Amino acid sequence: MLIIYILVSCSPRLSHNVVTFFFDGVPSSDTLMVETALESENDVSGTEVFRYTPVVTNIYPIVHYPYQEKECLMCHDENSMSELIMKEPDLCYICHEDFSKIFNSVHGPVSGGYCTSCHDAHMSKEIKLLKRTGQQICLFCHDSGAVFKNEVHEDIDDSECTLCHNPHGGEDRFILN
Repeated sequence: MLIIYILVSCSPRLSHNVVTFFFDGVPSSDTLMVETALESENDVSGTEVFRYTPVVTNIYPIVHYPYQEKECLMCHDENSMSELIMKEPDLCYICHEDFSKIFNSVHGPVSGGYCTSCHDAHMSKEIKLLKRTGQQICLFCHDSGAVFKNEVHEDIDDSECTLCHNPHGGEDRFILN
């Protein structure tokens, strides 16, 4: 493991490739600008050691607070950075509202605890860390043929689904606003 660390710490690109091999959820390299910085630290004997480390700058405008502050341990297990400290949605509900306590009917991905089906846990180009925009966020899971065959949806064209539906839940099974 030490050999891998030594090899990886010298090259940001190689570092990224190795990390993505071992861990899920690492942002793709085209979403990051990686630079190197010379850092010094003291080893266990107190000797100052210099090493180059990658400095990652996000080019996405929306960044989740813990990720932005490099507070990985707020969500990830320190012994296994790919593992979360608890499962979704409980992990999300530490900071965000528990929609099952707000709505009578909760949207499927929300009730199943799949927040990251729609939201990126680290960063996104879209508001609210969404993975897709407009109708595409809904039509990724919902069959467009069945949706547009419904007479209620005949004339919606490319209107956003959230004009009528709450993506998290509502008072009935149609999760209407």
